[in-house]
Amino acid sequence: MKTFDEIIVQLIIQHDCVVIPEFGGFVTKAISSKIDYDKGIMSPPSKQLLFNIQLLNNDGLLTTEISSENKISYADASNEIIRKVNEYHAALKAGKKIIINKVGTFQRNQEGLLVFEQDRFFNFLMSSYGLGSVQFVPAEVIIKEEKVDQGKTQFWKYAAAACLLPIAFYSLWIPLKTNVLSSKMISIQDLNPFHKANKVNYKQIPFKSQVEKLTATHSSLDEQYKQADLQSDFWYYRYDEETSFTVRNEQEVLPLNLEGAISAYPEKKIEIINFNPSTYNCIVGSFSNLNNANLLVSKLKSKGYDARILPGGNLHRVSIGGGFSEESVNLLKSKAIQEGLNVWILH
Repeated sequence: MKTFDEIIVQLIIQHDCVVIPEFGGFVTKAISSKIDYDKGIMSPPSKQLLFNIQLLNNDGLLTTEISSENKISYADASNEIIRKVNEYHAALKAGKKIIINKVGTFQRNQEGLLVFEQDRFFNFLMSSYGLGSVQFVPAEVIIKEEKVDQGKTQFWKYAAAACLLPIAFYSLWIPLKTNVLSSKMISIQDLNPFHKANKVNYKQIPFKSQVEKLTATHSSLDEQYKQADLQSDFWYYRYDEETSFTVRNEQEVLPLNLEGAISAYPEKKIEIINFNPSTYNCIVGSFSNLNNANLLVSKLKSKGYDARILPGGNLHRVSIGGGFSEESVNLLKSKAIQEGLNVWILH
C-alpha cells in the first residue's frame, strides 16, 4: 500500500500539474542542464516545482491514483485526501513545518504567507533518471595554479576538458539514443555510438495440426443404455473422459454399438447432440438427481426453449442454449431473466 507522499511524487514525475484539493497545486517547469564554472559543478536537466495556492478544485487525478494504487473505492480515496489536507492545515496553523518526502517543505513566514521550498536532492525529470551532478576543477583553482606553474596548469585544463567531454556526451547520449530508461538495463553496446542494433527478422512457419481418431474408453452403448433413466426424453452416452453425447430416448433398446444404430433401425430417428466443451451455455439449473433435471427440461420445452441436459460432471446441468462467445448468449440470458429464470453462463 503506497503512502500519500509516494503517490504525490509518482504523479509529479508523470504529469506537469498535480492538485491537492483544497490545499494547492504543483506546477512543473523544465530546467535545462547548467554548468557552474565558479563552483565546478555541472547539473543535469531537471524539473522545477512551483506551488500555486489558487489551484484548489479537485481534477480527480490524485483521487483516482490513490484509489487505483491502494485498491480502495473512489469515495474512500476522497476521504483520505480530506483527512490529509486537514492535518496540513492544522500543522500550519500551529506554526509547524510540513514535509512531503522528496517534494519539499511548507511553512508560513512572519507575514503569515505560505512558503514552499523544493527538495533539491531529487530530480523529477524522467529523461535525467539516475543522473547526478558532475564536479570538475573550478576555473578559480586553475587560475591560481597557473601563477605557480604554467605548465601544470595547461595540463590540468586539458585533463579536465578530456574528462568532462565524455561525461557530457554520454549524459545526453544514453537517455536519448538508447532504451536504458524504459528497460532499466545498460549494456556495453549502449556506450558505442557507432553500434547499430541488428534487425530481427521473423519467419512464419505454417501451422500443422493432427487430429487423432477418438477411441471409446467407456462401456458400450448397450451397457450404458441399460443403466440410463428411460423415463425422460433424453439420456447421455459417455464416449471417453472428455466427450459425451446426448441421445433422444425412443423407448426401445438400441443395438450393441453406436455405429450400427441408424442402419439397423432406419425407421427410428436417433438424435445425437455433441456439446463442444469450449462453448458458452446458459445454465438455469444444476441437479444431483437426473429426474429433477428432466422435469425442468420438459417444463422449459413447453415454454419454447431448446432445453437440454449438459453431459459431464457430477451434477446434471440444464441448458437453454449456447454459443461460441459470451456476447452470443447475452440476448438469450436477458430474455430468460425477464421471465423469472435464474441464469448463469457456463464456459
